[in-house]
Parts: sequence; structure tokens; C-alpha cells
Amino acid sequence: CGLAVSDLSALAEPEPDRTIVDLLSDGETIARLSPEGRRRALGLHSVLQEAVARAARVPLRGLVESAWLALGGPAVLSEPNQREDIATVLDLIESSETGGVIRDFSLLTERLEGLFAQPGSAQGRVQVMTIFQAKGLEFGTVIVPELDKQTRIADRELLAWTDDIGDDGMASLRVAAKPRKGDSELAYDKIVKELDAKDLHELKRVLYVACTRAKNHLYLLGNVKLKKEGTLATPAKGTFLRLLWENVQQDFEAKRRMMIPQQRAERNGAVLQTVLRRVRAGWQPPRLDPSVAWQPQVERSAASARKVIYEWVSHTSRHVGIVVHALLNQLSTSDGEKSTAYLQTMRPAIESELRRLGVPSAEILHATAQVVRAVDNTLSSERGRWILKNHHDAHSEWAIGGRIGNTLISGTVDRSFRDERGRLWIIDFKTSEHEGGRLETFLEKEQRRYRGQLENYATLLARMTDSPVMMGLYFPLLDGWREWEFERQAALFASYTEE
Repeated sequence: CGLAVSDLSALAEPEPDRTIVDLLSDGETIARLSPEGRRRALGLHSVLQEAVARAARVPLRGLVESAWLALGGPAVLSEPNQREDIATVLDLIESSETGGVIRDFSLLTERLEGLFAQPGSAQGRVQVMTIFQAKGLEFGTVIVPELDKQTRIADRELLAWTDDIGDDGMASLRVAAKPRKGDSELAYDKIVKELDAKDLHELKRVLYVACTRAKNHLYLLGNVKLKKEGTLATPAKGTFLRLLWENVQQDFEAKRRMMIPQQRAERNGAVLQTVLRRVRAGWQPPRLDPSVAWQPQVERSAASARKVIYEWVSHTSRHVGIVVHALLNQLSTSDGEKSTAYLQTMRPAIESELRRLGVPSAEILHATAQVVRAVDNTLSSERGRWILKNHHDAHSEWAIGGRIGNTLISGTVDRSFRDERGRLWIIDFKTSEHEGGRLETFLEKEQRRYRGQLENYATLLARMTDSPVMMGLYFPLLDGWREWEFERQAALFASYTEE
């Protein structure tokens, strides 16, 4: 928001129990700010009001990010890595929210405190890392700060346990419960003492790793508290400084004797300049480039140009089609040719899948026979075997999508491949049945019914190749076939006319 520290203090310190949004809505509170602070506060209030109105209705990540953008956050970034830092914080907020609400702010605060900024793009000669990250590396100079900080506070658990290795080499587990306050339990105390010894050895090992990273210079930094009488307090257990205390205590004593009361610096009214990047007063979001053209709203649609009517198709027939498609997909991706005998062994699995899909018991036998017949026709047919053959660039159940005109098209291609002539084939399986004569008339009608669907597939896939594109409909129950070539110019004209 760019408020100066003095304005922030005037805004929040007098009434710490009130929220910032509430304070920004109070005219008397805003009047305490500087003229520039008032202008900035009004802009901040407008952004936060809109954010509060949308709270719990939109994802929290988007809410925070939109407010940050509206306040001009990107305008104060100076390094590309800072955008990564912002994204890291937003990712953390997104992972911590539930339904647009943070349930545990203490956990979020803890996780935020554990984040570190990404290194800048400037090629500096200083690297900051943990001791574990530095293991195996060497540096000319190593600085280990805060030797007086405890690496881990070992709480006494309700249960303490440790592994023992016997003379026979077998491991055994010793467990003891924490005694009640004031009582003593030898087994528990013994295990805790052993665990403390292990922690001490680990602390020594880590300190050794830190110190041996330096090739030329090693700087160890730490603080020691003073007791009321002015003597040095012994560093806490579990700290690097406690390990080194016998060797460095005299150095700290010498420094203590040299200490003089700290004198307050005379400022003579001068204000310390803090390195802080603020959004300039009156900042406005940049306008979009006028060359950016307006795009019409994109509609979503299935690959079929019009809704195909299936009034004559029963639920059982649809389930038969699902199982046939699944089996043909499996056969197209399997190694070696499958025989009719193999198909008969699949009958129990076919029947089970049809039952799972909801085919009534009275229709199971007939539906199973239809599936077997459809797949058997395909395996027995030269055309069917050619379709399932392991061609170059072959795909089965291929999910595709793209834009045609102002519409986003999506669909699944049952089978696609390139033949020996390099042509791209787009084939759809149709489990339609036909009884009686005039089979060719029926197949022509089906071709007209599904032509738009395959033309859409071809329009999308033709953009990926200059080769001819062929389309085909295969009817496994009839061993029927219809094919035609995709006309690129006609499709291109149709695409332009739609726009």
C-alpha cells in the first residue's frame, strides 16, 4: 500500500484490537494520517473492501493475488526471482485454505516463517544454506551464526524407546513410560539419558561438518546472556556454543570486560533512510495495449457438429458398445494376434463388465453374445485386423481437443494411425445393428449421421500434418466399412465462415 511507518503507527497502534479494514473505514482514524497517507489509505480501503465482499465465495489464492495486483504489487518487484517468491506464498495459501477459509492461522504463520526468498539474479559470491546442504562442499570462508540457538528442544515424550543390538546381532526394542510428576522411573530415565547422549553426538557431528567446510577462514558467531550480577550465563544445552564453551569462555569474558554502556546516537533530527520500495502515490494499473484485439466468447462443444439422436438405441446397446470399444482398444495395444479361442476365454469377464454397467440379467446372455460377435467379426475380418494392426504413430482412445472457429471442440478418436502411404487415418467404431436388406443404404445413412463428428476430428488433427487425412467408420457387428478423404480447403472455408 506504500504507507510510511509513521502513518502505519498512527493507523494501528492506538487501537490494536480493531482490524485494519475497520480502521480504514473510520474517518477520525484516517484524519490522523499525513496527506499522502490519507490518499494511499483510501485506495487501500477500496481494494480491501472489494476483497472482503468476495471472501469465502472465491478461492483465497485468487482473492489475495487480485488484491496484490490491484495495489500495484508487481510495480515494486526489481528481480525476476521475486515473482517466484510471490508464487511460493500464493501456493502456500492455496494449500492451507479450505473452501476459501484458513482454518488454522497459526499453522499458516509457522509455514510462512519457514519460507526463504529465492536468490537474486545478480551473481553474488555469498551463498546461504543449511549445514546439511553444505555437506560435501568447501568454501573459502564459512560463517556459522547463532551458535547459542538450540537446534532442537527435546520434549519428554509419554513413551521413550530405543533399539538394542544383542550379542547375537539381533535387534530388540526397549520401551518405558514417562512417570508421573515427582516420581522416578529408572528404565525411563535410562532410555532418556541414552537418547540425550545420541543427540549430543549428533550435535557434535553437525558442528564438525560446519567447521570443516572452510578452506581459509571460519567465523563462529554467538551471543551469551548476562546474569543480573553481570556475570556470563552458561549457554543452554543443545547448542553449538555449549559444546565450545570450555574453549571460548575466556574470549567472552575478555569481551565482557571491554564492554561500555551503549550510548544513544545523536541524530540531530535526521531521519534514518530505510531501503524500501513503495508504490508511487497515484499509481494506476497500466492500460492494455490498444493493438490487443477483442476476442469473441469461446463456446465449448463435443466433436459432433449436431446432437446425434439415439432414440432407437437401448441402454443395453450402449453398454454393449462400451465393452466392445474397450476390448478393441485392448486388442489394438496388445502384442501378437488374438484368436477366436482367446475371445471365448474372455466371456466371463465380458459378462461381469456388462453386469457392472447395469445390463439386466434377462439381457446378459444376448448382450454378451453381441460383444463376442462384434469382436470376433473384427478379428476374422481382413479390414478389422488391418485397423487393429500395430501401425506407425498409432493411437487408441485418443483424447483430442482444439478450437474450430469460436468453439472449443473435444472428443475421443477410437483409432488413429499412419498407413504405408503416410496417410493419417481417423477411424470410429460404431456398434450399430441392422436387420433385413438394403445394408448399403443403412451404412450411407450412418455415414451422413457421423460425418460431422469425424470432420471435426480431422480438422483438428490436419493441423499437425501435411499428409492426406482419411476418415473411416467401422461397424464390428456388421463388418461394415465407410471411408472418405478429408478436404482441407472445404474445412478451412468452413472455419472462416464460422468466425
